[in-house]
Amino acid sequence: MMEEQRAGDSLAQRAYQHVWQGILTGRLRPGAVLSEAGLARSLGVSRTPVGEAIRKLADEGLLEQIPRFGTVVRSIAPEELVELCELQEAVESAAAARAAARRSADALLRIGQVCDLVDGLVGESKKADGGALTGATLRRFLAADLAFHTLVAGAGGNRRILREVREIGTLQMVFWLRVGRQDMATARSIHAGHVRILGALEHGDAEAARQEMGEHLRTGTRDAAQQAGGAREGGAEDALRGLPHGVLTELKGVDLPADLSLSVEKDVDGVF
Repeated sequence: MMEEQRAGDSLAQRAYQHVWQGILTGRLRPGAVLSEAGLARSLGVSRTPVGEAIRKLADEGLLEQIPRFGTVVRSIAPEELVELCELQEAVESAAAARAAARRSADALLRIGQVCDLVDGLVGESKKADGGALTGATLRRFLAADLAFHTLVAGAGGNRRILREVREIGTLQMVFWLRVGRQDMATARSIHAGHVRILGALEHGDAEAARQEMGEHLRTGTRDAAQQAGGAREGGAEDALRGLPHGVLTELKGVDLPADLSLSVEKDVDGVF
């Protein structure tokens, strides 16, 4: 039974990597429709591991499963990227503080190695094309940046935060790969931020680590906002939409401001 389980996990991982690489390289573009049966045939596996891989990628925000239509590759709007950056700042600042307090020598070594890798990629790209990171260098740079952030989150010891950081970072990576370039000034700024964060971690200064990570990620949010080209809109009614039906029902019994009460009434009445 255990052998069968491991074999199934391996096949699901193979299917996951196949689709992920397709998204990463642009072979699977936003809006592309995926067929479980077709993927299973091309990989020589049953539909079960393919279905597991697709559900995992949907949970991570890379695919969307549309009832009575199928599974499509999601687009990632600049506005969504801004929201991801804001969430990232909140969770990763806390993770950096925890990592500084824990001060694991092994984690610090690995984080330092990734810092060196990022520095090398920036230097490599500067020699090849002083204006921007593109192509394979951009892919390696974004992967190294994601590795840095996941290592810091992992060093904080909170698995839920680590999961959030991985998923946010993956979506950001896909977004910037679709943009197709990262200007050199931004790349150097990212590396400099990594170095400052690492310094705070090495000194075991939790508050400095929190602040440095926050500033580093706020810079990323500004870059994302420039891509978005404007502020996002949305209010209380948008926030209430999508709450579980039981929560909305309970809210109906609370003395809420008139505009919120109307939103709750509409959301509850529209559930069924």
